[in-house]
Amino acid sequence: MAKKVIPNLYITIQEGVDFEAIQHNEQIQEVLYNRVVIAIKEANQTNKLEATVVELNSTGNYISINRIDWKKSLKKAQEYFSNLEEYEKCADIQKLIDSINSYGSKRLYRKAPRTDKPNNRSSKYTKAS
Repeated sequence: MAKKVIPNLYITIQEGVDFEAIQHNEQIQEVLYNRVVIAIKEANQTNKLEATVVELNSTGNYISINRIDWKKSLKKAQEYFSNLEEYEKCADIQKLIDSINSYGSKRLYRKAPRTDKPNNRSSKYTKAS
């Protein structure tokens, strides 16, 4: 299996540029929303708890999304692509949301171990004094 490559997002911020202008930049939005969908799909297939979207300027700093925020992020991506009238992409995102709904709750809400009964298992290892 080939190692997954996380793309770099290179952003140069010029002096006096408002961060809101960067947030609403069409090129950045397109790259990020596409990567959000791909990263969540890959993370869901490999049962990860976090989807890594991009690395920023080759700094070792990443934009990642925790599993509990995947549906919200996918809904935002779906809204973005709907505004661009890319309905096939919206349908693919909905399938991904549905797969997270059917599997995600099982992964996040595992049965907690009982704490009211003592553990009667003995260990062959002893703690060194």
